[in-house]
Amino acid sequence: MIIAFGGMIGSMVLINRQAFLSRLHTNARMAVQRNIDQALGEKFTDQTTPSILAITAAAGEVWDDDGGGDNKVTLIVRDGTTTPLASGVVTRRVLSIANANGADVRSVEFTIAYDYRGRSYNFRLQTTRARD
Repeated sequence: MIIAFGGMIGSMVLINRQAFLSRLHTNARMAVQRNIDQALGEKFTDQTTPSILAITAAAGEVWDDDGGGDNKVTLIVRDGTTTPLASGVVTRRVLSIANANGADVRSVEFTIAYDYRGRSYNFRLQTTRARD
């Protein structure tokens, strides 16, 4: 009976760890999706180019997602506090796409990189945007 109880506790710990990783991945995905949504929703005309759609170097650049100036996005905080358990760095990459019509078409990509328990994770979304 003690062996069964020990196995049950071990299983519960493993399930809880997997649930936490799932929440962490979901929050990272939401951070990247929020930036993609903003890039698609901004006014982008011949007279207006928002900073989120400005051309970057091919490697991209760190994007201050939350405006806090530390270039970190808090993904999960400890219950009842503001202490981050996990945070990530968002990279924005915007490149011009050549096309036969000469239109201003841009590839917009956001990637978030974060670490948890000594392992590195990342999540990336990409979209295409043309002038309005």
